[in-house]
Amino acid sequence: MTSSTGRLVLIAWGLALAIALVLLIPITVRAQTAREVDLSQVPPEMRPAFVDAIDRMPPDFLGGRALAVVSMRLEQNWALATLAVQDASLEDNGMGANGALVILRSDGQDGWQAGIEGTPDYDKLVPLAPEVLISAPAKRILMVPGPAAPDIAAMKFPWDSSQSWYLTQGWHYGNHVDFAPLRSEPNKWVLAAHAGTVTRVCVGGVSANLQLRHSDGTITTYSHFDKNEIVTPTLGTYVQQGRILGKLYNSSFSQDGCGYSSGPHVHFGVPTQTVTVDGWTADSANNWTRDGVVKHEGDRFSSSNVRNEGDPSLPDAFGKLSPTNGATGQLTALTLDWGDSASATGYEYCVDSTNDNLCDGAWVSVGSSTAAVVNNLAAQVTYYWQVRALS
Repeated sequence: MTSSTGRLVLIAWGLALAIALVLLIPITVRAQTAREVDLSQVPPEMRPAFVDAIDRMPPDFLGGRALAVVSMRLEQNWALATLAVQDASLEDNGMGANGALVILRSDGQDGWQAGIEGTPDYDKLVPLAPEVLISAPAKRILMVPGPAAPDIAAMKFPWDSSQSWYLTQGWHYGNHVDFAPLRSEPNKWVLAAHAGTVTRVCVGGVSANLQLRHSDGTITTYSHFDKNEIVTPTLGTYVQQGRILGKLYNSSFSQDGCGYSSGPHVHFGVPTQTVTVDGWTADSANNWTRDGVVKHEGDRFSSSNVRNEGDPSLPDAFGKLSPTNGATGQLTALTLDWGDSASATGYEYCVDSTNDNLCDGAWVSVGSSTAAVVNNLAAQVTYYWQVRALS
């Protein structure tokens, strides 16, 4: 669903070791570094390139732990893959320091070459990749080194503006927080907090994780999707802010290959614990402050993010017509009027006197009407009204 809010002043996303196998079982190839690498998702002809690339990495690469390819995308004679550590205790496997992006190319003669992000081979191959694999905007982002400090001034919370989600757990696993919608919320979609390129995808038994890299070199991560409800799973894809990435897995799971979860929530990773999201500035003590208001774990947050494309089950975006934001001199009985959302099945509105983008009163249904009459408003009071489309 989508919503629109504003102020009204009333005064108102084998060949295994030389034997072709028919059984669909994991195949583990051991690199010269003596660490195990699960390459069961990798075509046999590409495995030597993976082993060679990993063998040339420092011994402490990804903590020196066992590795696995957890997602892969092939386009012609090119490929992108997510390499992740094998650790059932990680809540967001494959993301951040727990994984790496790998690019591969075959020239048809010397076989496949692989470059792991952060290496000269990676830097050489990315600019040569075809547009069908990595678009021009995505290439620019993939080639940007990580900054000394993040510069994402317009980051928004990763859910639609028609919903408010709860901060269910503060900082953990570094710069990660958990946000959860109401269990009754039917559209548990997660949106891109800022425009970026999909640089990691982990697909496990039931869940999936996704990572975006942004134009300043920083990353955001999103974990605990339903693996069957990933809308933007493609490595190397550039997405705009608000793009639907996927839907939350609606139950608990463990030892999944991509993490574990006690229930539907997004495990949201940001560049720093002093990040600003939707105007709320966090600190290391889990205080989120905006305009003098401080919120903590257990409080709910509204988002200004708006779904810009993706699942057709959500209504199209729309806007309010009148009264306009900041209108004064209004009557104590007036008509709220808004535009049409093409795919909406109905609308609900809310009027209250608290400027927090939440409905402190009750949502009132008006069916398919795009207007509502409000009576008995008090004079000399500032009111705020919201409207949301339903599907």
